[in-house]
Amino acid sequence: MELADEIWRRRLAGWVGQTDRAYLLALRTTGAPDLAEEAVQQVYTRLLLRPPEDRGEEAAMAYFLKAVHGAAVDLTRSTSRRRG
Repeated sequence: MELADEIWRRRLAGWVGQTDRAYLLALRTTGAPDLAEEAVQQVYTRLLLRPPEDRGEEAAMAYFLKAVHGAAVDLTRSTSRRRG
């Protein structure tokens, strides 16, 4: 495992107790608690499997939140297509 991957994994592990911010962002985007939870889980999984380049803690959190928002938008769109 590369050092950069290990840094991301440790960073994500440290954020697990602070997922409220990501969850609330996803909830505002989706309007549905189950979709918000799924969005956050998808991003955690994706970043654990394929960590991006490390650019520091602040940039990492911004990247994480942007990814959560994107996942929430995608889930909202796919859910509305299935219903509609």
